[in-house]
Amino acid sequence: MTRPSGLALRGAAFYAVLVASFFASPYANLYFLLLVFLSIVVAFDAWSSWRNVRGVHAAIAVPEPFASGTSSFVRGVVDGGRRRRFGLEVVVSLADRGALRWPIPFVDGQTAFTGAIPARPRGRTEITGAWLVSTWPFGFIRARRRIPFDGALIVYPAPVPDASSATGVGAGDDAAATGGHAGTVQPAGVREYRPGDSPRRVHWRATARRGAPVVSEWEAGRGSGREIVLDRRTDEPTLEHNLGVVAALAHASREDESVLTLHTQGASTSFGDAQRPWRGLFEALATAEPLPVGGAAPPPVSPGALRLGPGTAR
Repeated sequence: MTRPSGLALRGAAFYAVLVASFFASPYANLYFLLLVFLSIVVAFDAWSSWRNVRGVHAAIAVPEPFASGTSSFVRGVVDGGRRRRFGLEVVVSLADRGALRWPIPFVDGQTAFTGAIPARPRGRTEITGAWLVSTWPFGFIRARRRIPFDGALIVYPAPVPDASSATGVGAGDDAAATGGHAGTVQPAGVREYRPGDSPRRVHWRATARRGAPVVSEWEAGRGSGREIVLDRRTDEPTLEHNLGVVAALAHASREDESVLTLHTQGASTSFGDAQRPWRGLFEALATAEPLPVGGAAPPPVSPGALRLGPGTAR
């Protein structure tokens, strides 16, 4: 797809002035040469821009969740085939009418690039489309080619410092001492290997029998790990703080490779190795909203769980 750029619109106005001057001025030959020259330049620019993106392929990794107030990045690869490409740009449009622009000045074969994502507020923003754009060489014509890039920008609350010592209303001494530690993980069965699974979870005997990789599945028991109750019947500032506590404990659980179980209104889910992916937890934190005071309570859990509720100290 090709279309005029902003420079082309200004150039069109200048071209119109030359056409008017051609008919009104006695120097018709001079203006005729200028018009022919500009017409050739625009035609060449349109052809070059279209040829610059023709046959180019791009692959971009799904953006990882990142904390509010911090920037992030994605990695991708552009394959220009046998020809060198110049002045390309990846443009990603977002559901909030914003856009991300990642320039790629030079492509020779398969070329890796890194795209910056500026700091954003907490939330989930859908990616509505992505294009590989060329305005090379003169910038009069913008040619673009749609590239596959699905997903969303997931921005979770900034982790609260020293959150492991945070306790909520109703938290017992055990929860205060352990920072919400819950049960051990116990084997529950096997399932097919999925990208991102730890090689340490591969069940080699079952893999040999089936002829395809399988991993062990685990379920939470009672011993280690973290268990948190998040009561969302509170005001927005308190909820934001509590979400930051959960985010900090999630990072700690990822570092020590333990399981984190989160109980909140409408959901009780375990995250970690051989459990639900951490991305699901960060997405839940990014989209969580406060509930009315008279709403339903979180599900009942063991008294040793860390409880984060309306009266959580900040």
